Formats: sequence, structure tokens, C-alpha cells
Amino acid sequence: MPVFARKTSIRRQFGDRRAPGGVILCTGCNCNLADRAVNPSSMITVIYADKIQLKINRQFDVYCRECATRDFPKAVVL
Repeated sequence: MPVFARKTSIRRQFGDRRAPGGVILCTGCNCNLADRAVNPSSMITVIYADKIQLKINRQFDVYCRECATRDFPKAVVL
């Protein structure tokens, strides 16, 4: 069963709901995706485990572009 990936911005996905200190960690490399020095475009890749999780918008994890490409090369990009 394929996983699904959706590319979006931090603001669109999280808004003001962030971890304490404004930190959003990439699950692959643990970089702070909310830091403009690390992620100047503020783009993230949200991974969904299956179609049901996608339909109810329950994310599996959040990755930077490099880690999502490396860890999920066969993901269905939406």
C-alpha cells in the first residue's frame, strides 16, 4: 500500500499551532523546519500512511524535502 505525500507550507499546515519555541522537527534529520536559516522557503512534506488517514487529514509525520525524497521515493505526491 503506497504512502501519500503532500507538499505545503508551515503556515498552511500548522498556522500558529507549533511546539514550544516555534520548533517543527523533520522526522528524518531532526532539522528545525520553522527556522528560516535551515528552511528558507518554509515548505514541508506531510506524509500520510494510507487513504483513510489522508481522507480525515491525520498526518503520519512531517519531513523536509530531502528526507521525504530519500525515505519515501515511491510516495504518491498530491
